[in-house]
Amino acid sequence: MKFVACDMPEATPFMLHIYAAVAQEEARAVSARTKAALAAAKQRGVRLGVTGAERAIRYKAEAKARAIELAPILRDLKQQGLSLRGIAAALTAPGIDAPRRNVASSASRPRPRASSRRLKLATTRRGVRAWLPLSAFNPMPPFSDRRGSR
Repeated sequence: MKFVACDMPEATPFMLHIYAAVAQEEARAVSARTKAALAAAKQRGVRLGVTGAERAIRYKAEAKARAIELAPILRDLKQQGLSLRGIAAALTAPGIDAPRRNVASSASRPRPRASSRRLKLATTRRGVRAWLPLSAFNPMPPFSDRRGSR
């Protein structure tokens, strides 16, 4: 079956075979280098791959400690009748860090949903299905338009 590659219409079947062989060899070499680097790191005693369960336990403990620490302050601010924006400003003033620590405290609000007319469901190269903006798609002109009339 004949086919034409969009990015290289002049490629012959032999060229495509060579490119595929080179890509396969490069994938094998990357795999070997990765395995060697992981083995070396393991020998040095590096702990690889903190699991999500371990992180979840740590984050939950940190969140609980922070909630206990901020509970009296938040109770006082709520009793004063402040809005969420006012509470955020009151927390930022004395230098209380926001949960992410690199941004000031702010009142959270729901974000508006993007219009479904501006999004398209697509499958990424890794097989993940995601909603992408239409601007991410650059439709190619039909084959006959690119090569001239036949």
